[in-house]
Amino acid sequence: MTGVQTCALPIYSEFAGTLKDLVASGSGGNRSSIEAAAELLRSGVQRDIYVLGRLLGYDGTRHRWERRHLELCRELEGRESWINRRKRFDFWSRGTYKSAIMTELHTVWVLLRDSDHRVGIGSWSYQMAVKWCRKIRQHFENPILYWLFPEILWETPDGEAPVWRVEEFFLKRKADGSSDASVYGFSWYKGPPTSRHFDILKTDDLEEKESTATPG
Repeated sequence: MTGVQTCALPIYSEFAGTLKDLVASGSGGNRSSIEAAAELLRSGVQRDIYVLGRLLGYDGTRHRWERRHLELCRELEGRESWINRRKRFDFWSRGTYKSAIMTELHTVWVLLRDSDHRVGIGSWSYQMAVKWCRKIRQHFENPILYWLFPEILWETPDGEAPVWRVEEFFLKRKADGSSDASVYGFSWYKGPPTSRHFDILKTDDLEEKESTATPG
């Protein structure tokens, strides 16, 4: 937890608020200092899921961060290659922010590190999958995040992105040619889409009251 105390908190408290104010006001200020601060925050976001969460509004009021939550962030960051670990199950109890950290923040974090990834979000119902995709998409519409990552995010995604729907959307990519979305949501009950290709496949809320009452 030393990394959280000495790295994540200072990066957020010293720079995020200041940068937000400068961007919102359009103030020029000391350009070199702003750029240096932005680069430090950008580096912190790509390295630390906790820093990303604080920047996106998980500020400890509605989402109280405890040691177990920070440990889950560290555990996710420590998985060197998600591409080579296709079959892995994570069972997290209530109160662990499993959806906020794993489904939302980790997906944003992975794509900010490599926007060529293709992430599938599957839930029992299509409506639930759309719910997660909508939240993830809203993060990618954050103007501060765009300012930090203009090579990955769209300034006006509705007009610039090839597809920008709640259940399917594209970020900017280093490698062209893939017709699969950056994030795609689907109903697991209806079966995973056969014509889609995912580098990372996440499932959230696979069981609902309706599914437990089906025969067999």
